[in-house]
Amino acid sequence: MINHHSALIYVMVLVSACDGDMTDAELEAIGENVRYLPIFKDFDIDRLTDVTRECSGLLADADGLETTLQIVKEAIPSKLSENRLRARLRHRGGGSVGLAGGAAHAGAAPAQAGRGPAVCRRHRTRRAGAPHPPVTAGDMTGPGGLAGRTVGVIGLGLMGRPMARNLAKAGAALVISSRSPGPVEELAAEGMSPAANPAEVAARADSIVLMLSDTVAVEAVAASLMDALRPGHLVIDMGTTAVGATRKLAEAVRAKGADWVDAPVSGGTVAAEAGTLTIMAGGTEEAFARALPLFQAMGQRITHVGDSGAGQVAKMANQVIVALSIGAVAEALALAKAAGVEPGKVRDAIRGGFAESRILELHGQRMVSGDFTPGGRVLTQIKDLKQAEELAEQSGIQLPALGLSLELFELLAEQGDGGLDHSALYRLFVK
Repeated sequence: MINHHSALIYVMVLVSACDGDMTDAELEAIGENVRYLPIFKDFDIDRLTDVTRECSGLLADADGLETTLQIVKEAIPSKLSENRLRARLRHRGGGSVGLAGGAAHAGAAPAQAGRGPAVCRRHRTRRAGAPHPPVTAGDMTGPGGLAGRTVGVIGLGLMGRPMARNLAKAGAALVISSRSPGPVEELAAEGMSPAANPAEVAARADSIVLMLSDTVAVEAVAASLMDALRPGHLVIDMGTTAVGATRKLAEAVRAKGADWVDAPVSGGTVAAEAGTLTIMAGGTEEAFARALPLFQAMGQRITHVGDSGAGQVAKMANQVIVALSIGAVAEALALAKAAGVEPGKVRDAIRGGFAESRILELHGQRMVSGDFTPGGRVLTQIKDLKQAEELAEQSGIQLPALGLSLELFELLAEQGDGGLDHSALYRLFVK
């Protein structure tokens, strides 16, 4: 049975490559080369090659784009929306449409041979006011820095538990709530005070940290908090939440006389446990200043990015980089293995050069060892990338590498690996 995401990737790559100039023999040779790759193991490659041949040469104009869209939709069932399919075809087909969205402006340079469409770059001016400078380890509060403050933490998953522990170590009295009773019982045994529901957390705490799974969960908890909020309350959302929803929630909370700060984090469970999270915050200067002592108990690099929603925009950018970097490391190590060289040795060889990164260091090791115990789950990565893609669409920009990365992670989840660490993307490329 053909997997719709990878089949679409295959056809689009070949359509882009042939552009009407590739011979039947060359198309068939490509099919033979990819036939035995794990990602295409269940495919009818001959059928996909036929579809590619039918589509080739059609992408030069809008009519051809629509024809290709219909051919691909009929031949390869896909969960992708028609607009998303059209976008994939458009940025692979050349013609007059630039990646920044809309028709390329008059006088734009034509595409160079073999380099895809000309890109119409959209320049944006940065709003007045520089971001708050990062806070480093030397600025962090010492033990007891939160003495006298009562902090509520709602959401005690892989990230929420160690973050709550670090707030307690800094001297805060913790009131805790979570959908699952196990983590609440675990932290209650360490001296934290359980609450029956989010409203009770708000009644007992002056500051409330949310570390929840997705936008739907944040909106549900926020709705239950609203009646309990009072002037002076501080609500900090440290999960990854949609930008539009974040701005609406911030406005609703401010109407109650309270403050909302969006402060998503990066660094995974390792940094959460060590208290060295990277924290990117959005909100007013006053709200950020109130939240800063809490951030210093949980993080090492802390930046006030801008107004409400700015922290979530920064997190979207972060997640795009993380996903694409995981993909790059996975493909590089898979290449090493396929070429008969030990991936671990290759990883060691390239560490410290231009390829060095936190992803190569941590996730590269997970790929080498085959230990995909979740720090950041595949399903969470998919959720974040979907939010990033939605933000890109709302902002009028197309991000083709983001779209391909999302499709690969979705394919990984479809084969039953959604609960693994996102570094398990490596499993798509190796047997």
